[in-house]
Amino acid sequence: MRLISRFVQTASLVLALANPLAPATVRAQAAHAATAVLPSAGKPLVHLKSPQTVEIRYTGSAAAVAALKSGAAEPTALAAADFNADGAMDVVAGYATAKGGVVTLLLANPDAFAPKDTSLYAKAMRGDVPATFLSTATAYAVPESAELIVTGDFNRDGRQDVLVAARGGNLYMLAGDGHGKLGTPQLVPLDGAVRAMSATPDGHVAVSIAGEHSPEVQILAPGKAGLTASRTYPLPVAGDSVAWGTLGGGAGDLAIGAGSNIVIIYGALGEDAQFETVTYTDNGGNILGKVDKATKFIPT
Repeated sequence: MRLISRFVQTASLVLALANPLAPATVRAQAAHAATAVLPSAGKPLVHLKSPQTVEIRYTGSAAAVAALKSGAAEPTALAAADFNADGAMDVVAGYATAKGGVVTLLLANPDAFAPKDTSLYAKAMRGDVPATFLSTATAYAVPESAELIVTGDFNRDGRQDVLVAARGGNLYMLAGDGHGKLGTPQLVPLDGAVRAMSATPDGHVAVSIAGEHSPEVQILAPGKAGLTASRTYPLPVAGDSVAWGTLGGGAGDLAIGAGSNIVIIYGALGEDAQFETVTYTDNGGNILGKVDKATKFIPT
């Protein structure tokens, strides 16, 4: 009750301060009282502890584990998803090795997010908080360096999967089993080498590729059989970054960084996509901030 009373008091003070019609004496009292109920003013809201080394034990592919233990695996990418449906976000990491790549899956510790053991709450109040992640990670060998990683349900089975690719290489999917394990890498057919990629929450994937004749961005749609190409859009030059967002045409808008251009495709998942190209340069004397008017974009 004391906490609720303090909240109501603070809210009333804020309203008094914001009301220009309130009497001057009331506003003065509110301003004085407001400073009195904010004892944390001037103090940091977040306190960070010193860095700590996390000891992780690896299981899984013998070759992948050996590369990780020897230090021969170079970290390249990170992504997160809930791979075992326990409500806590797990982490998948990518590595490059001399013979290809490695993907590791580190599961979160559910006791750190929503403990079922009520005694853990009392311990947390004393600063004894459970570890964020479990101490064991599973390692998977992949054919190429895992420089690019995205997560999502790409085969429509309600479970989180992983897509990995090397820049200039192929695309592979590791299907999740819903219990914190991944399957063997499966090649996803594309029309060219991968340069960048991004996934929507519903599992659609945009992949910037070096096409056979010209650079393009290929849209892959999720389905029971996995990812399949649904449409392709040409790019002025090769795209090195891709991002989905709501940019004016809906949730299925796409932005691609392509050289000195940013190509925006409005409604990239629909049949009547529109596009706009923003051209920028450095201080080399070229045109800065040129915008091509949005026009209808016919996918191939």
